[in-house]
Amino acid sequence: MAPPRTGREIPCCVCGTMIYRAANYLARKHGFNTCCSPTCKSEAFRGERNPFWGKTHDSETIQRIVLHNKGRPSPKRGKPSTYVPTAEYRAAKSALMKQRWLDNRDKMLEACAASKAKLGGMPKRWRRSFTPYQRREWTGNICAWCAGVDHLQLDHILPVSCGGPNERSNSQTLCKSCNLWKMFFIDRPLLLAGATFKRA
Repeated sequence: MAPPRTGREIPCCVCGTMIYRAANYLARKHGFNTCCSPTCKSEAFRGERNPFWGKTHDSETIQRIVLHNKGRPSPKRGKPSTYVPTAEYRAAKSALMKQRWLDNRDKMLEACAASKAKLGGMPKRWRRSFTPYQRREWTGNICAWCAGVDHLQLDHILPVSCGGPNERSNSQTLCKSCNLWKMFFIDRPLLLAGATFKRA
């Protein structure tokens, strides 16, 4: 049995769509009653309606944020890392890793042997996706199917899910549309057929 509804429906402050909000949500009195649309949420907190509008962090908070973000690259935004390790730091870290291996070599080898025995032998594993270096070096200038030159992607000829290796001989350059078509009408049926064969 569903619990009783203790809230009420209110209009979205941006688009006017009626939305249901629970009683504990309405008791917060923050004044930003929006629907689940990202556009409405963004519009509700835009400009002077944002609680942080016109404010700034103090110097201590800014310093803490800078220290926290050091060494964290953000490739999606195209910004390089703000922290570059010095030669002394790299040498010290390398020395610590070597010393760790010398001190715990037997334990590490025993752990590897135990994992290998648990898996029934160490199978040859492949990456499920191409590395940035492979995409940069192996991607051609033209789609192998439609001869297009826009939105080119590196594709596995035999998909990894069906046992295809992550090698150059198993790679081809396709545009985004051809790669999507291949995924739905070639790769997926091949995977389902292999699964059906195994069950049979």
